[in-house]
Amino acid sequence: MGVKGKTGVYRFNELQKSRRKKLSDSDIRSMPSSYGEFQDHSSMKGHEFAEFQKRMYAENARERKRFRRIFWTIMAVVLIAIIYFLFFYEVGPIKSFKWPK
Repeated sequence: MGVKGKTGVYRFNELQKSRRKKLSDSDIRSMPSSYGEFQDHSSMKGHEFAEFQKRMYAENARERKRFRRIFWTIMAVVLIAIIYFLFFYEVGPIKSFKWPK
């Protein structure tokens, strides 16, 4: 009797688990995503996951390269502005300055 009762409870729990809705179900999600279509990567095969990793690495490398390019461009502009104000921008005290002979 105990085994039969446990089997019935076990089967009931399994049925409840199978009826649960998952976040990856496309019919549950009604809100549009700004990041694009949701892809469930947990069910990928090995070679698919390797391709996904390569694509993500390439995308991250592009983002790092773009960030470095923007960063160094801004640093060059700031350096040029500092050099301009130190040596070429003539304000009153600097304009009237005379080097000693």
